[in-house]
Amino acid sequence: MALNETANQMAQHGRLDEAGAKYREALDIDPHFAIAWNNLGVVEMARRNTTRAVWAYQHAIDDNPTYALAYYNLGVTYDAKRQFDQALRNYQKAFELDPTLGDVKKNPAVVSNRYLAAAMAQSYLDRGGVSRLPVQSALPPPAPPLAKPAKTPKAP
Repeated sequence: MALNETANQMAQHGRLDEAGAKYREALDIDPHFAIAWNNLGVVEMARRNTTRAVWAYQHAIDDNPTYALAYYNLGVTYDAKRQFDQALRNYQKAFELDPTLGDVKKNPAVVSNRYLAAAMAQSYLDRGGVSRLPVQSALPPPAPPLAKPAKTPKAP
């Protein structure tokens, strides 16, 4: 765990080669450390090595199939590789697992995600949501139901 945190600091300061080496060192100790696999993928993407990034993210997902951020990052990688169907599929899975990934406060990178709306809409439909045409009624909204009068207690 400490190696992962050290690698995170290195990555944040642009020391990508050193960070990658530290993540690999952490993975030598625990080859099923999904967070370190994901972080290694982030470093590989920053180094523009999309093939190794896919490999790392896939390891993270294999070790933790509910790891939403790894699916999201895998989508980013497929997007960079211009494999748009795979990108959309991974974004959709990420948002199904963690809808908050669409929140810019949690995931600032989402502001540049051109597939966000499509992935969230498809996820909604897959969960049984209904697609309706965006028509607008000219009628006034229905009046709220009248409140029932409170029951008056009976005198003894």
